[in-house]
This record gives sequence, C-alpha cells and structure tokens, in this order.
Amino acid sequence: RPPATMDALFANSLGESALVQTRQCEDPVKGKGVFSLLPLGVGVVAMRDFPVAWCTSHELSSLALEDPAEALPVPHKTCATCSGFVGTLHTQLGALLEARNALRPVSELAKGKGATKATKSDGNPPSVKKVPLPKSQSQPTALKPTISSKDNKVYCSKQCASAPEQKMQNANNSSWAKFSASLGEIPRADRRSLLLAARMLSRAVAGGPKSNPCEAARLIQSDYIWQLLDRDADAEQGVREALTAAWPDLLGALVAAHGAAAVTKCERVFLAGFEGSGAKPGLATFEGYAALCGAAQRNGMSVKIPNPLTRYVASTPEAGAAPFPLKPAVKWLLAQVDLRNAQRVAEEERAVFGGGGDDDEDESDDDDDSDSDDELELGDEQITIDWGHDCRFECVGLFPAARGAAVFPLASGLNHSCSPNCEIAYVDDNAVIVVTTRAVTLGEEMTISYVDTQGTDDERREELSEVYGFECGCERCGVRDTKPAGKATPAKAAKKATPAKKATPSKKATPKTVKTTTPKAAKKATPTKKTTPKAAAKKTSVALTNVPAEKTPVAKKTPGAKTPAAKRKAASTETNASAAKKPRSATK
Repeated sequence: RPPATMDALFANSLGESALVQTRQCEDPVKGKGVFSLLPLGVGVVAMRDFPVAWCTSHELSSLALEDPAEALPVPHKTCATCSGFVGTLHTQLGALLEARNALRPVSELAKGKGATKATKSDGNPPSVKKVPLPKSQSQPTALKPTISSKDNKVYCSKQCASAPEQKMQNANNSSWAKFSASLGEIPRADRRSLLLAARMLSRAVAGGPKSNPCEAARLIQSDYIWQLLDRDADAEQGVREALTAAWPDLLGALVAAHGAAAVTKCERVFLAGFEGSGAKPGLATFEGYAALCGAAQRNGMSVKIPNPLTRYVASTPEAGAAPFPLKPAVKWLLAQVDLRNAQRVAEEERAVFGGGGDDDEDESDDDDDSDSDDELELGDEQITIDWGHDCRFECVGLFPAARGAAVFPLASGLNHSCSPNCEIAYVDDNAVIVVTTRAVTLGEEMTISYVDTQGTDDERREELSEVYGFECGCERCGVRDTKPAGKATPAKAAKKATPAKKATPSKKATPKTVKTTTPKAAKKATPTKKTTPKAAAKKTSVALTNVPAEKTPVAKKTPGAKTPAAKRKAASTETNASAAKKPRSATK
C-alpha cells in the first residue's frame, strides 16, 4: 500500500501555496508539529483549516431532552452546515430579540401585552425590521446569503445544503433519528465525541476511499475511545454499551444516505496507527467508529464564532448616536439580562435555603459548550459600549457567539508554547484561521498556547501538568517534559482560556467604547470528584489580530469522568463528563 501519511494529506490540501508543512519534531515528546516553509511576518495567515466534523452547542443540548421543544431558543440565525451568520444584521438582531423574548416568564409576557414603551423590562421587544443602520467601515449590514431548501433548514450555499451530513440527517432517515435519540442517554462529552465521529464517517463514506475526507478520517484516528482514559470497569463497560447500542442505527443511517456499496468500500479502508495490534479495523466498522470517537475526543476543539453585531456596534459609534437607532433594542435586551440574573439569584437561594432538590440540579449547565451564552468566560475580551449614562453595556456578552465543537484534520498538529508565534481564530464561519503574532523564521515550528500566557510560570506549569499531563519545555519555561506522553493526569481545575488581544475601534467623540480584558479568576472551582476524573485535551483558540473590533473567544474544555449510561435528563447536566487528553507524542 502507498505510504500515505498525514503529511501528504496536509500538502495535498494546502497545495503549492502552502506556507507551512507537518513533520516530526526533534523533540520526540512532541510527536509531529507544523513548521514554516518561508519566513513569515506578523499578521500573516499561515493556514486555514476546515472541520471534518462539526456540531453546535444547541444540538448537543437538544439531544439530551426528552422533548426537543424544551430546548432553549437559538439567539442567532446561522447556516446549518458551516454556522456562518446569514441574512443581514437586522436578521440577527430580530432572531436575538425573539429568542430572548421566548425566555421571559409567562407572568412577564402577560405584563408586556400591549406595552408601548420598548425600554420597559416588562414590555415587548421593539421591531427592528425598518430600523436604519449607519454604514460601518468594518462590518457590512449584509451577511452570508440564504438559499431555499426542502428540509426547512438554513443554508448559505448549495455546497452547504448538499453536505453529506445533511443528507444523512434527512427527516426521512429513521435510522438517524434512532441514533440521535440514543446519544441523549450518555454524558455530554461522550455525546459530543459520538456525534462528531458519526459526521466524520459520513463525509468519508460519501467521498469514497480516494477522497480527502476519507484519508483525514483514516489518518486522524487514535485509540478506541474506551482506551483513552484509565477508566474503572463500570465506566469502560458503560461507554462500550453506548457504542454497541448506537452503531447499528448509525450504520443504517449511512446506508440509507450514501448506499450500501459506498459503506462496503469504506469497510475495506483500514485505519492507520494500529501497528503491532493485529488486524487493523476498517473505517466503516464498529471498531473503526470506536477509533473515530477516540479521535474526536482527543482532537476536538470548542469553537466560538463571533456575532457580527458585536463587531458592528464596537466599530460604529453612530449606531448609538442620535437618533439612537439601536438604543431601544439594546435597552430591552439589557432589561432581559437583569430579569434572568434575578431569576438565577432566586433559584440559587431556593437551592441553598430549601426547596431545591435533585430536579434543580438537572437544570444546571454540564460543561463549557452548553447553551448559557450570555455570560463572559475567562479569556473573553470585554468591549464596553457607552451610549449614555442609562445605556452602558458589554457587547460580547449581549450579542452571543455561535458555539459548538469541531474536529480539524490539520490544525490538530499545532503544538503548545508559552511564547507562541501564532493564534487561531474563527471569523465568519467554523473554519479555523492560524495567524502569526510575530515574525517566524524559515523552518521554525508554528505554535499556539493552550493556556493563559499572562499567567505566572507556576500557574502555567500547574495547569499544563494537571490538564494536559505534561510539563512545558519551551524557552519561556526553561524545563523539559518529564511526564510520559499519552498518560492523562486527574484534572483538578477547568482549563483556562487565553485572553484575546485588543483591537482599536473607530475613534469617535461619542458614544464611548471602553475595551478591557476579562479579569482573571482567582480560582477555578474544583469539579465534583468522581471515580476517575480526567482532563480534556483541547487547544486554546484566540482572536484574529487583524479583524476589527470583534475578537473570537478562546476554546475551553472542562475535565470530567466517565459514568455508565445515565438517565436522559441527568445526562444533559453531567458536571464531570469525560474528555480525553491528546498526548503530544501521538501522530497528528
């Protein structure tokens, strides 16, 4: 068989214009890395990588509900395949107002019936369809186009509408419906991995053995998902049972969408990385799917695509100037934030002083990509807008990003450094962009930071050791890795995020835009201890430096532990769902 490697796939994907390549690092602990082919200056886009699998935060939460209608409303309108924001700024603002209005208690809705002042907290949201928006130099009012589709989903192009995963998720595919239903009964971290692996496999089967998606799935795979952590017998049995129950329905969904012949061909595509372990598993087999689930857990990254409303408001002071075209809508949104905060305080008080019970615990968020989208996380940049004493707000939290999880075939090769020369960003959709933050010499390794670079040496070392299982050997730390690669250590704290650099908005006299970074948390809360707590091995993403105003929040993963299949409702709020570490010695 030809010696196909991830390096060949990398070169084929980037073509002759490639600025970087993958190869083995001199340090065997790191495994493979990404290296520059040319001297690169500051702010150069060194690589753009597209996910081989993607799922939204809203979808992950909805799968755990017995009644999908109970899912929180989505506060934006995005493409079902690439999650790019579609329509216009008016479209996005209208979707946000509608979603926030749907969250209002019935008592507040009754008060707001017939209200004439949109600025009142108990009033209905103002109409924004005909609100004039001042022209912005940084953010056009027109976003990605929308195309009509038979499945009633929103797409930005024919290519997205014809994506293999969309064909498999057709409403008439009963096998996919059964597969999706089975995912709701397992912890969220496993649910994410199984769903990403299914979509990775769908693209591979649709493309065929010679396609890039098939090669990416064959080469990016890792160990079986149940081998990635030191699980106890019950936990390992639980994840095996979940895979065993889900696989027949997934196989049926693949056959219904792409045909039995295409599935059979991929059964004979054998996965790499199983040398010395006997027969290699085929891609479209139970064992191959289990390996892809491991790859999704090891290489998956949290993604936040910035809301275009944030960039528009931060870079267009005229939006808040007389006659204040957006001020009524913003004040109404701020009033809803106050109402939700008051509700949360009341719920916490009930839980502390009595009347809480197990049902209240089931309503909590289970990890970082849950649907609680109006709170800033460590590393999110704050962009404070001042439209007068009665309208001062933080627009990154007010206009939520599109969130989800993805597997990238090439960006997974980026290693860590506490003095990185690159950042990764998400701008218009779920494609990741790698940008240099300083001059890079010929042959220099391209690196990103997995942790907050503003932390002290002790803080960074502690986090890298506890969350990723290695001691950093970069020049800034001046120490060598002393822990064996591939050995996860119990996580004692959630992974911090790397603060994005600030961009300077258009300078105007009024209104004011005050930009600050998110204050560093004193201490992360220690997760509730389970039998085998483990850390998530996901990479930090930061903002694209040359995008005005809006900065992409960083990716963040939460450590947790495996448990056997749980009840559907409780599964959606599992606070210690497991996630696997990505050993640095593993082949990228």
